[in-house]
Amino acid sequence: MELFLLKDGNPEAVEPAHGTYIVIDSHGSRIFGRLLLPDFFDKESRCPVVLMLHGHPGGDKNLDIGEALRANGFAVAVISYRGVWGSHGDYLLSHNIEDVISAVNFLREKADEYRLDPEKVFLFGHSMGGFSALNAMARGLQVSGAVLMAPYDAGYKYLYHRSNFDSVMASKNRGYFHLASENALEEDAAENAEKWYFRNLMDAWDKTVPMAFIDGTKDTTSEHMGPIVEEMKQAGFNVTYHLLEDGHMFPLHRATIARIAIEHFSK
Repeated sequence: MELFLLKDGNPEAVEPAHGTYIVIDSHGSRIFGRLLLPDFFDKESRCPVVLMLHGHPGGDKNLDIGEALRANGFAVAVISYRGVWGSHGDYLLSHNIEDVISAVNFLREKADEYRLDPEKVFLFGHSMGGFSALNAMARGLQVSGAVLMAPYDAGYKYLYHRSNFDSVMASKNRGYFHLASENALEEDAAENAEKWYFRNLMDAWDKTVPMAFIDGTKDTTSEHMGPIVEEMKQAGFNVTYHLLEDGHMFPLHRATIARIAIEHFSK
């Protein structure tokens, strides 16, 4: 079936495409976001919803992918984690994971208000967003599927490739984050890296939840997931893998990634 990645909304719909700002409480801090809603053609229908999870430091939120999803009937929630881009609280990788869980709970609690299907909540995570999604799922967060684009294995990087971890965390020097202390990110990793490591999460993931991993051959930031995906396939996970000729931000494959996400979530 041919998929239209992006098309104009229908002004004749009972409730045409629109959006609203959302404020989510996460462990006592307010995190901010935007909820994009598709056309509704009757007064009873509900739509599946995708939570978009940005990477570190969060300037790129993959809104082009979000708009393609909305054009194909999905609601899309785009958030900023605690302590970054206006959201209150302190930024930590541990907090990112908690914020994912808080955001999914919010979407289910507000399902009636926004006409969302609480049984069809999906995750799209890029880089640190993929890290946060996979760790939240390992903590028992129930979702209907996930697309993980170049997920950053912060646990592995801290334990076995520390120079990469340090270079990524160095973005704190540009003032993107509100941190509780100068060394907060490193202290957080020292305490939690072992349990963050993706291979240590596998036993906690639900094998029945469809997951799609996207890697770039030129990506030097994230650890390529190919070997782990093969292990997951052997273990009976519902998983697919896409390797694209691109770098960490995938500037050459935006339509391809949108198509992968639409097809994955539509199944």
